[in-house]
Amino acid sequence: MEVSQSFGAHEILNTMQSPTVTIFKETPKIPTYLYAIVAGPFKHVDVNEAGMPPMKVYLRDSLMQKVDQGYLKEIMSVTKRGLIFYKDLFGRDFAFSKYD
Repeated sequence: MEVSQSFGAHEILNTMQSPTVTIFKETPKIPTYLYAIVAGPFKHVDVNEAGMPPMKVYLRDSLMQKVDQGYLKEIMSVTKRGLIFYKDLFGRDFAFSKYD
């Protein structure tokens, strides 16, 4: 088995008396374009619908009391329609276990 050259791992293994190799299970895929850096505190609204991944909408705690619930339903409706559109377009279900 080839040892990664990153972070000096190769040199460390070469100097050890009896090195061991640990193999971890594959990390579930995550989309590289869906990252956000935010500051809280946050609350969330869960939406669980048959045929859809579990979904959440996060809002700052200070906004949760002010936001119209109809607005949150509309956000989830648009998201659901988008997931259905792409499922039909690509012929595949959403590839991830949740949609936050």
